[in-house]
Amino acid sequence: MPRATSSVLPIELIEIALDFLRGDAKTLAVCCRVCRTWSPRARYNLYYQVELILFKIVPFYAAVDRNGNAATAIRELSLQGGWEKPKEPMRHLRTTNLRTLRLHYVDLNNAWLPLITYHARCSLTTLSLKRCSIMTPRKFVRFLQRLPHLTHLEGLEISSKRREEDVDPTEALPALQSLCLMGRKDLALTLLQIFTAAPGGLQNVTVLRIALYTRQLAKFNVLLASFAENLHELELAVDPDDPPPEQTSLPSLSACRRLSVLTFEVRLCHVYPRSFKDHLSWVEHFLESIRAEDLRNFKLVVRAAGAMPADFADMGLSTVDCVLCRAPFSSLQRVVVHVKKASFNMERDVRREMAMMDMKGILQYVQTAV
Repeated sequence: MPRATSSVLPIELIEIALDFLRGDAKTLAVCCRVCRTWSPRARYNLYYQVELILFKIVPFYAAVDRNGNAATAIRELSLQGGWEKPKEPMRHLRTTNLRTLRLHYVDLNNAWLPLITYHARCSLTTLSLKRCSIMTPRKFVRFLQRLPHLTHLEGLEISSKRREEDVDPTEALPALQSLCLMGRKDLALTLLQIFTAAPGGLQNVTVLRIALYTRQLAKFNVLLASFAENLHELELAVDPDDPPPEQTSLPSLSACRRLSVLTFEVRLCHVYPRSFKDHLSWVEHFLESIRAEDLRNFKLVVRAAGAMPADFADMGLSTVDCVLCRAPFSSLQRVVVHVKKASFNMERDVRREMAMMDMKGILQYVQTAV
């Protein structure tokens, strides 16, 4: 770049232009070598978001190791790989400013993780795990306890190599603000039980996403009561595996007084040979238990794989429509009915069954193939 051009443009404008290049690694790598004034900002954007396949982490580590300040620029790191354990490097990666760590298909017993998280233990706030493996819930708890500033934890389809029924953590876990446990339902409830039993529990959690079986609803109801007071957003996905829960064990949202967003996902048809046609009969009582004064958004997700039009009639959407017209739902601003994997279009039937929500102009219908 000519010297005259560099003096005409203020460095503030150049830095804004470099910010727009974030994600373009090749161009930013060139910008790092243009001049000394460009280098800090270009390096900051070059390493801000790093996505790696696990078997390529060795050459990446070597490249970062040659540039002492590069690792400190990483804010978001995504690792994707298989279950193999790559060779352990000589030194820790100095990720002192790492805020978000995303792991996909990674074994948490991997020798690399402590080398990445050691220097990030005071900066890491978000951890996302997708289809990852943990040795045991106990070891997973110990892993989380080494991240004291973690506030957001997402676990999608995580699995455990060994099951443990009773894990009683004696040390406090991170003060989570949001928790997602979707996929492996037995492990999800076990982890939720561990989090609520830990000192401090889930008192700071405002967002919870969890998937459960029908038989787990009674225990979930007990656990929910311990942290429901501060809950603002709840996503609950329920798969039928038993007859409908008894009246005494129905889940209740009466303690969720601050709830403003509710997403409720159900499977329309029972998946087992023995069909319980009334397996959704408890949904009406579940919605009637809501006592939140500021519930604004309600989303009903219906998984309709293998369903016929008659199955929608058995679901009783008209009853749900009547419940949503009652006083506790007067603040509703949007009602979404999301139908997944249906072999026919149900929009006309849904709008007919939920006529009152449709008349208010707050009903939205969505249908997807997945």
